[in-house]
Amino acid sequence: TMKLAFFAGSRFSPVDEIIRWRTDGSKAHVEIVFPSDGRMFSSVNPRGARFTDAAAIANDPLWETVDLGAMDETAIRAFCQAQNGKGYDLLGCLDFLIDEKEASQKGRWFCSAVCLAALQCAGLFQFAKPSRVSPQELYLMARTWAEAKATQ
Repeated sequence: TMKLAFFAGSRFSPVDEIIRWRTDGSKAHVEIVFPSDGRMFSSVNPRGARFTDAAAIANDPLWETVDLGAMDETAIRAFCQAQNGKGYDLLGCLDFLIDEKEASQKGRWFCSAVCLAALQCAGLFQFAKPSRVSPQELYLMARTWAEAKATQ
């Protein structure tokens, strides 16, 4: 099943602490975890959008995964592959932190934006605008989704 992995520490950059403070939450970063091969996908500063090995976070207590259930992994992976190598959207990230009008850089992504856009390829969270969703907001959306599926 597809999962999202959320980081609650501050190993990535000082921006993590600002993100957590500004969004009133513990989550500073998010990755999509692909069940078929154990790879993750997201966008990080300064490297941008990339795939990594999910084994690196397997026993790390600073990461929390949310199981989204079965969905169209092929569509999500195809989107991620098309975004792979695109730059990090620092302006877009800073934009939602200061709550200004949208300043996203075309062709660039920050973590929660690219993860949400990928999930939208499988029909999830169509109501949300990727460039306006923080890791904490995506975490709350994913938890609500997972809890609702568990009660069905």
